[in-house]
Amino acid sequence: NLAAWRYRLIPQTAALTHAGPVTAVAYRPDGAAVATGSADRTARVWDAATGTPLTPPLTHPGPVTAVAYAPDG
Repeated sequence: NLAAWRYRLIPQTAALTHAGPVTAVAYRPDGAAVATGSADRTARVWDAATGTPLTPPLTHPGPVTAVAYAPDG
């Protein structure tokens, strides 16, 4: 029952938007940043608390289908 989880979930405070659908998401190990990848051929890094971009869009030749952080961030 998804309704039972609402007290355990962190409410969304910011929209991490791309020009296309978001296809991948990863939190930095310390939880301070989020990386997203998109079908729009970009990856982005965001401040997890505010949703502010930490980098300009990182462009790729094709859709970004996976993002990850190293264990040390």
